[in-house]
Amino acid sequence: MKRNFSALDIADLLIRLGRDPSACYNFSPDEIRAVMAEMGEDDLLLDALYAAEGQSIEARADALGVRASDFRY
Repeated sequence: MKRNFSALDIADLLIRLGRDPSACYNFSPDEIRAVMAEMGEDDLLLDALYAAEGQSIEARADALGVRASDFRY
């Protein structure tokens, strides 16, 4: 079920994201979508969304136009 986010909720998410961009990997898919609606799509948010939805590294890489090996440390 999609959640309706208040302006305060979205501001909190944006602050968290501003402090640590990787924080979006701890957001729910609905939170990521709310942030994307506010600030637009970017590769980090898209990848966090794909990861939150359980997509494989290979599928995430393909969707972003990179190699799966780019995800390995």
